Amino acid sequence: VIITGASRGIGLATAIKFLDSGCKVYITYKSSPKNHFKKFKVFKNKNLIPIRCDMTKFNQIKKLKNKIKENYVDVLVNNVGDVLKRSSFMDSTDELWKKSIDLNLMSTVRSTLILSKKLTNSRSAVVVNISSIAGRAGGSGDSLHYGVAKGAVNVLTSGLAREFRKKKFNIRVI
Repeated sequence: VIITGASRGIGLATAIKFLDSGCKVYITYKSSPKNHFKKFKVFKNKNLIPIRCDMTKFNQIKKLKNKIKENYVDVLVNNVGDVLKRSSFMDSTDELWKKSIDLNLMSTVRSTLILSKKLTNSRSAVVVNISSIAGRAGGSGDSLHYGVAKGAVNVLTSGLAREFRKKKFNIRVI
């Protein structure tokens, strides 16, 4: 199992569930301080492998792939995401939009693409893309950039599910 952005929140809770089921779990984190990990006993579990990786960087995701010892991946949970900055549309910047789309959408695209060979090597792989209610509602008045990016994740998920089914890959996308 690979879970992106899993040093806290939904990602960490998901990792704990998989660990409790006896799975080997790789998690990515960007910049959690060492003492952050110490307060969670789960990080002492030998089946948990935390890997520092900026999921917005294509080359770092390629390095992540090389650090995964197994030839296959059964589950990929694309969990990375953040609002980054609260801003009305009128006060938003091109840079904020680019960063939001890069983090919230393109990290999911890149990790799925780069890990696709390991996913196809599984007998029955699953890709789980974590989105947000903002992806349906457009975000609140101060996070439209986030809502648009998460809406794109929803479209990506539907499209990938259809494509993988059509090509008869053993990969479900939800």
